[in-house]
Amino acid sequence: MIQKRRNNTWTHLPMEGNTRNLHLSRPKSETFWSRAGKAGKALAFVAACLTTMSSAAAQEQQTLKYAYVLPATHYLWTEGAKIFTEEVTAGTNGNVAFEVYPAAQLGKDNLAVLNSGLADLALIIPSYSSDKMPLSTVSELPGMYADSCEGTSKFWEIAKPGGILYEEELKPLGLYPLFAAVLIPYRILTSSKEVSKIEDLDGLKIRANGSAMNKTMHALNAVPVRASSPELYDAVSRGTVDGALFTLNALEQYSLDQVLNYMVEGPQLGSAGIIIAMTEKKWNTLSAETQKVMTNAAEMTQKRLCKWMDEDEKKVRNKLVSSGKLKPKTLTAEEIAEWHQQVESVAADWANEMNGVGKKGKEVLKAFQQANSSQ
Repeated sequence: MIQKRRNNTWTHLPMEGNTRNLHLSRPKSETFWSRAGKAGKALAFVAACLTTMSSAAAQEQQTLKYAYVLPATHYLWTEGAKIFTEEVTAGTNGNVAFEVYPAAQLGKDNLAVLNSGLADLALIIPSYSSDKMPLSTVSELPGMYADSCEGTSKFWEIAKPGGILYEEELKPLGLYPLFAAVLIPYRILTSSKEVSKIEDLDGLKIRANGSAMNKTMHALNAVPVRASSPELYDAVSRGTVDGALFTLNALEQYSLDQVLNYMVEGPQLGSAGIIIAMTEKKWNTLSAETQKVMTNAAEMTQKRLCKWMDEDEKKVRNKLVSSGKLKPKTLTAEEIAEWHQQVESVAADWANEMNGVGKKGKEVLKAFQQANSSQ
């Protein structure tokens, strides 16, 4: 039978054949409103989903500000952070872009620049902020590594999330390190006096930043003078310093090849470490997908940058020496051993000083010395 409404009453009409009865239990008007209600709920659900998806997409489409104190064309940008930012933008299909602020445009203190929110990422140079990051100057200690890749691998081992340097210093400062680098081991470069032996350094004013490099210069009877890389050309030209602990990679960048004429090569006298970091707070706002892209890009960039520095240092050295701009004094194995013996106590003195002010200097030094030296 089939139900049919007539004069507000329901009757049953017979159906032909063996077809099953169709039981309509509600009036058509009730069925309509019920269906309308369900349709409305469905539309509301779809709208909510679209809103959520749109919000998520908008969150991922962002521009991050990257700041550094070095010149716009410095190799730590062109061969380092620039590669990283390009990889991140490509890996996120353009959803994450970057604005770049070189030459201290947002301020000279990049820790303050990060914590204030002026920048989202920054290049941190611990030797420029040794009062706030004393433990991070461990990379400046002499006799720890022979080239950039060895030093970088050891430094990252303790600076990465979970490492002792991260736990003891970077995390308390609110920093999340993305990657790190240790520059080529510094050479002693002088302007007018050739240094052939340790005694030649007596009383010379040598540019050295940070407590570790200061201790190295004191151990060699030189006088450490603090000066940033951009300030160094004027300092040498005016006689404020007689020379510098410096890397060959950046000599031409700062026109120092015009004023530094002599070089001692052979002893491992430490170098500067740098860290590309965000604040932990900013890092935690990123999606898991973006964090993964950044982590992969950072790992690739770190390996590429240290390899470039090691290879470039050899090219620059040969270029400057062959052109007569730089006169090297290459020490013998016996002479190198003498220099290393002269600075042997520097690492222990540094660690004791750190422990004396409540820092875990001995533990950080031990971890750095024992860290894996291969990336």
